[in-house]
Amino acid sequence: MAIKHLFIGVVVGWSVLVIALVALVWASGGAHKDVAVGQHRRYESFHLADELRQSSDDLTRLVRAYVATGDPRYRQYFYEVVAIRNGESPRPQRYERSYWDLVGRDGTRPTEQGEAKSLEDRMRELQFTDHEFELLQQAREKSDALATVEEDAMQAVNGVFRDEEGNFTVQAAPNQHLAMQLVYNDRYHRAKAEIMRTINEFIDHVDKRTSDEVMASLDRERFYLYLSWPLGGLAVLVSLALFGLIAKYGVVPLRRLRAAVVEFSDGKYHRRPQGDRAAFSEVQDLARSFDSMSDVIVRDIDHRKKVGRELEVAKNSAEAAYRKVKEDLEAAAKIQHALLPSNMPVLKGYKFAFAYQPCEELGGDTLNVFPLDEDRVGVYLLDVSGHGVQAALLASTLSHVMSPMRSDDSVLWQRDVDGGYTLAPPRLVAQRLNVRFPINMETVQYFTIHYGVLNVREGSYRFISAGHPGPRLVSASGDCRTLDAMGPGIGLIEGAKFEEGEAQLERGDRVLFFSDGVLEAANSDGELYQDAQLQRCVKRLRKHGLKDCLRALIVDVVAWSDGEQEDDVSVVAIEVTGDSG
Repeated sequence: MAIKHLFIGVVVGWSVLVIALVALVWASGGAHKDVAVGQHRRYESFHLADELRQSSDDLTRLVRAYVATGDPRYRQYFYEVVAIRNGESPRPQRYERSYWDLVGRDGTRPTEQGEAKSLEDRMRELQFTDHEFELLQQAREKSDALATVEEDAMQAVNGVFRDEEGNFTVQAAPNQHLAMQLVYNDRYHRAKAEIMRTINEFIDHVDKRTSDEVMASLDRERFYLYLSWPLGGLAVLVSLALFGLIAKYGVVPLRRLRAAVVEFSDGKYHRRPQGDRAAFSEVQDLARSFDSMSDVIVRDIDHRKKVGRELEVAKNSAEAAYRKVKEDLEAAAKIQHALLPSNMPVLKGYKFAFAYQPCEELGGDTLNVFPLDEDRVGVYLLDVSGHGVQAALLASTLSHVMSPMRSDDSVLWQRDVDGGYTLAPPRLVAQRLNVRFPINMETVQYFTIHYGVLNVREGSYRFISAGHPGPRLVSASGDCRTLDAMGPGIGLIEGAKFEEGEAQLERGDRVLFFSDGVLEAANSDGELYQDAQLQRCVKRLRKHGLKDCLRALIVDVVAWSDGEQEDDVSVVAIEVTGDSG
């Protein structure tokens, strides 16, 4: 037996049962709705029939009140009852209650007016039968005949009587006694009883008809409900039979197959489950497929062992290569650190210091402070874009290019007319670097640089900042300002112009140069270090020694970024001490 065939049979069988049950529920719901509608119609029909009786009683009561008192209100109410019943006047809301008993002496009405609709029209909406309308018509004709007597009685109270043609044209003295006889004699009572007898017959017929309709709907609802019970029982039997089939042909064989899989997972590859005849055909196919898969897995395990041995050899080779690369990187880092100044120039009245902390083994920052001649000292700090080997190689190359050695290839010196060398202004140095090192479009590699010349005799400092953060001049009082010199990064713009700045240094002044790794250090909230934090730290460290100040600044920057340094951090400082030796 195939699961597919069983599934199709179950789907078809269940679909038939579900459709039948849904149809029964739908039919039962319809019957229940008919019961509710029938009960409502029975309620409304009873009220309409009772309203016909009530209106007849109201007319009798009002005409008798009028002939007894002569109060014109009762005559007005009499004609209003007739008009409401005929649909000529709006029917008050909740009119079926004791409406006229609640009308005040001043004509105050207990409820608001509703829609004008005759009693016959309302009965047609409730689908009264033809026989019921015949009874209604009989009651109406008898009521109209009685209304003629009631009209004569009310006119007699006013002294108006009928002529020979039946019209009220004869004027005479009011005759209340005659009016009282007309509405209280035996003839009036017999006519009233005939009307009530017809109305009672009408009410009995309506009550029986609506009761039969409600009972028919209830019987139909019970029939559908009783019919759903055997279908529900059949659904339970089908479910039990299906459970038995699945357990016998599906669950038990799958348990045997699972036991074989568990043994196989424990390394017992000899286990080969065979197809169980007392099982679904798909389960038998699964068992045979598992048998075939076992052979494939055994072969794959042998192959993986072989590949594992090859990978072990490759891993050992890779680790050896990694160690070699690491050793090379460590050697390159030592070389790069060797390019940094080992000793700061010792000049009367000045102190120099630097601090450097790369974010990787190889950094893209490099710096130097070096004497140019007896009166001038060169300072540069450059930052190559990116990190790693490429940035370190360019930084190392630039440290050689920025060598103070005098030669025709030097960017710091230029030939004079006497054949000697004169110091090139910082602006010209930036232009030469911009020509020699255009941006590499493959690696998008360029660099920024701050380069300046300090005249120790005059205390002046001339500089350029090509895309680099401007240095900060911190006075002895702690005031901090930025030394600006506009210019793009080196190599970004062909033929770029660079502004040359100049500052006059006084005793106690400190000039701090730093890479963008200081200002752009970010904390866990994404806030950058920037000028506010820098000035706060510099003012706090103003009284520290120059070297201690730089070390503390780097510690503060790393702490700000929660120890997650993302860029190289380099700082150079000049302090004007004014000492004589």
